[in-house]
Amino acid sequence: MTQFWGLPAGLLVCAISLWWLIPRAGSLGLIDHPGGRKDHCVPVPVVGGVAIWLGLAAGAVGSELLPGLAALLLAGAVLVALGVIDDRRDLGWRIRILTQMAAATLLVYAGDALLTRLGEGYPVLQLGWFGWPFSVFAIVGLINALNMIDGVDGLAGSLTLTSLLAMLALAVHGDADHLVLPLLLCSGVVCVFLAANLRLPGRPRALTFMGNSGSALLGLLLAWAAIRLTAEGQSTITPALGPWLVALPIVDCLGLIVLRLVDGRSPFSADRGHLHHLLLDRGWSVGVLVLTAVSAQLGLATLGLVLHKAGVSDLALIGLFLLLVLGHVALLLLLKARNGRSARLTAAAVLLDEGGSRLGR
Repeated sequence: MTQFWGLPAGLLVCAISLWWLIPRAGSLGLIDHPGGRKDHCVPVPVVGGVAIWLGLAAGAVGSELLPGLAALLLAGAVLVALGVIDDRRDLGWRIRILTQMAAATLLVYAGDALLTRLGEGYPVLQLGWFGWPFSVFAIVGLINALNMIDGVDGLAGSLTLTSLLAMLALAVHGDADHLVLPLLLCSGVVCVFLAANLRLPGRPRALTFMGNSGSALLGLLLAWAAIRLTAEGQSTITPALGPWLVALPIVDCLGLIVLRLVDGRSPFSADRGHLHHLLLDRGWSVGVLVLTAVSAQLGLATLGLVLHKAGVSDLALIGLFLLLVLGHVALLLLLKARNGRSARLTAAAVLLDEGGSRLGR
């Protein structure tokens, strides 16, 4: 009976936290101001990550701290604390990465989030002792992938919810019953946050952002869920399917890193080269962009599952995913070229118009 109250308790605490924190964000120093690469035009509270964590904590306590959730909450608390400081003071990337590695190590050690293999059928897919560092690397990578794609109202939260629901469907219809309640709780809390983060009819902008604390927490959450869902001996689903379930953030992150390295820049350098930035620059609306991204995420997760069920080998699944990354790099290059051409044509048109105006005078 105690577990029944976990889900409503988590949703209620998340909603109350948002209601209490949003009007007080200014006094807490948790406000994201417009400027630079940011597309919003007014200051926006960044309290979503704190509210999500509080909701998860309340739900976990109400569910008698289901296995692995205690370590997830503790590692999440480390990231949320770092994110709050980062949202206030803009920390350097080295501090962020080191803290993320510490949280990931805690999750691997105490949260049963250790990858022992990437798939079946090939010795090269068995990780052995390399499982520990690879697991930490994968978790930190997904944390940063969520952070990098969090650039549009509702985008990161909607993609997270899509992945969680895909994992929930696999857990319900597979042999991972132990994950059903945690995934329900995580999905529900993200839904509550999205109610304040999505652009809705009559509300042209988000009431709050998740902030660096929220993107880090959701990345950690997705990594934990994906690893637990594909854990050896507990599921017939192999880790080779994991990247397909969270494909869009990973593909966009890896594609952007490749382009930055090719350009001779740091992979941690900031720019407007993300897919969502390029599509916004082409005139896409935020609503259409989020809906398209969610559809793509769902389509890629479905494609990965269909390939897995059709008997495609795990090595081939990984290879196809890497080809998907290369295809995304080509898409980014194409969009950047077209956007640059459009910008040059616009500038030329403005110059011609100004020249004609001077002649007319």
